[in-house]
Amino acid sequence: MNITTHQVKELAATLGVDLCGIASVDRFSKAPTCFEPTDIYLNAKSALVFTKRLPEVALSLESPVPYTLVCNTVLQEMSSITYRLSITLQDRGITAVPVPSEPYEHWDEKKV
Repeated sequence: MNITTHQVKELAATLGVDLCGIASVDRFSKAPTCFEPTDIYLNAKSALVFTKRLPEVALSLESPVPYTLVCNTVLQEMSSITYRLSITLQDRGITAVPVPSEPYEHWDEKKV
């Protein structure tokens, strides 16, 4: 089943995404090793990226408590949206590989 870029973005918005973009994997050709979409899924053709807004005040306070709360909450929400979006796209016949919002690996220049 075909689905348009606009329909994917609308679907993401219904799940709570504030901003969404879709890029061809070709745009990642200069990304560091292990950061290209095809490093995770060899047959990837596009990367879907989305975000949620943060309360600005949490970023400007001296206390890390509000920032920590916001980060933990948003990461949980992003994981939930990622999961639900990938299942919904899968149900429409589209392979959508969920990738965590929080990096589980980091780029170490010494290892490259």
